[in-house]
Amino acid sequence: MAFTDRVVFVAGDCGTVGSGIALAFLAEGAKVAVNSRSSSLLEEMKSKVPADVQHRLILIHDDVSDETGAVRIREKLIKEHGGVHHVVSSVASHFQGGPLTTQSLNEFNTQIKDLASSHFLVAKAFMPYLTGVPGSTYTFISGSSGEVCFPKDISLTTVGTACVFGMSLAAQAEFDGNSNLAVNELRLGLRVNDKPESKLDGAPNQVGNDLIGQLVVSVNKAKKRGTFKVFGRTAVQDLIGTCQTPCH
Repeated sequence: MAFTDRVVFVAGDCGTVGSGIALAFLAEGAKVAVNSRSSSLLEEMKSKVPADVQHRLILIHDDVSDETGAVRIREKLIKEHGGVHHVVSSVASHFQGGPLTTQSLNEFNTQIKDLASSHFLVAKAFMPYLTGVPGSTYTFISGSSGEVCFPKDISLTTVGTACVFGMSLAAQAEFDGNSNLAVNELRLGLRVNDKPESKLDGAPNQVGNDLIGQLVVSVNKAKKRGTFKVFGRTAVQDLIGTCQTPCH
């Protein structure tokens, strides 16, 4: 398996997308660390993992929206698990509180902290370290809400997500010449279900979180660099196929 003896950190609250990614890397032989501020979410994540691979699941009760928390997680993985090789920043926000100009500055700052600042702190804590790790990767998980503000009540999600787009571009530019670290962004424009593909009806704009997990594994196995928009089931399947095609 491609990720045997590799340590993957999936940053976020191990929700629908994050749990699918974590399970996919576990299936590929990796040790997988997930974090959450909620002990119950960590236990829920553990319950989704087959018993025979739970020894490779690392549950961390800490907060990546706090700078010291992100650093603590990095140091824990280095000291207790021999380092970290791959990071997937799957931080999400689900604001639907109304149009932009109806928001208070406090609400604006809260939403930026929960989404954009968390992505920034994970990148700041882990990217410089990964530049010294051969074959390492860093993936931003973002969404199409940064391109289209619909409905208008998701205003601050759009602002925060667009900020993540810029962060991804800046990181890709910063580490473009590094031979160890490949930085990429997966921009998801579809509904991700907390169900496997086998239990869905094949609708074009929704997929199981296991397929998204497979996508992230494929992109990182191929050490892809750049931003990849996946707006629909066909786009997911096409990108997986591209990653699996040998280069000539």
